[in-house]
Formats: sequence, structure tokens, C-alpha cells
Amino acid sequence: MHFDVLIADSEIIQNIQLKEKTINELSNINMHFTANEKEILSKKLELNLLIIDINIQNSIKIAKEC
Repeated sequence: MHFDVLIADSEIIQNIQLKEKTINELSNINMHFTANEKEILSKKLELNLLIIDINIQNSIKIAKEC
């Protein structure tokens, strides 16, 4: 089974080692990383899981819409 995951957390996005490890070890998961509201919302229909930091601007609105 294949999953699409979007992580919107600036600490994780900036942690290159964590991003690379996640992408390399989870081959059946398509990982997306962004803190941009428009980009998050443009991917909402293809996501199985959204992980969003509460400090992202409009995070509650984004989570409700997704």
C-alpha cells in the first residue's frame, strides 16, 4: 500500500538528516515537506496524512480544510 504524507513543521523541514532518513527508510510512503499554506492546500486531495506544526500560520484553518 502506498501513502502520501505531508509534513508542515519548520523544525523537521530544516533537519536534512531526518528528511533523508525518512525518505530512504519509508519506501512505500511519498513524503512531502512544506510550510507554505498554498502548497499544503494544493496537495490536500492527494494526502493520506498531514502532520502540521501548530506554529504554522493558519494551521487550524489548514487542518480543518484538509
